[in-house]
Amino acid sequence: MKKNINFLYYNLFAYISTRNISNIKSKFYSRFSWFSDLFTRIFNRSNLNKAIIIFVIGFITRIIVNYIYGVNVFSEYLNKISFIYYISFSFIIVIIHEFVAYFNINVIPSFIIDSYGFIVKGLSTLYSIKNLIGSYLLKS
Repeated sequence: MKKNINFLYYNLFAYISTRNISNIKSKFYSRFSWFSDLFTRIFNRSNLNKAIIIFVIGFITRIIVNYIYGVNVFSEYLNKISFIYYISFSFIIVIIHEFVAYFNINVIPSFIIDSYGFIVKGLSTLYSIKNLIGSYLLKS
């Protein structure tokens, strides 16, 4: 008899907790769905390509400016050469944005993006298996 009561309490608790968790999830997703949409619009393949191109060009031009003029544009930001560097680089960023958008330049190979999806699916499968095993162990 005591085993049946414990089992009844366990099932009642599991039902209440899963129901509350699903309510919490639905409330969370309804309130923060805009964040997910914003996140997917910001971190897409095109913007990642732009970030890589801008980083590489900026890094190379900083090295060139430091080698030719002897000015570290990061620490000596009040120097005339630093002003010219930052003004010209702001125009270069706009030009890079337009080139990547117009010509659809891809720096990242497609197999990397495809393997990312595969990795995420694999991790989610492992997580669901872990939850399945955990729920099985709790029942016994």
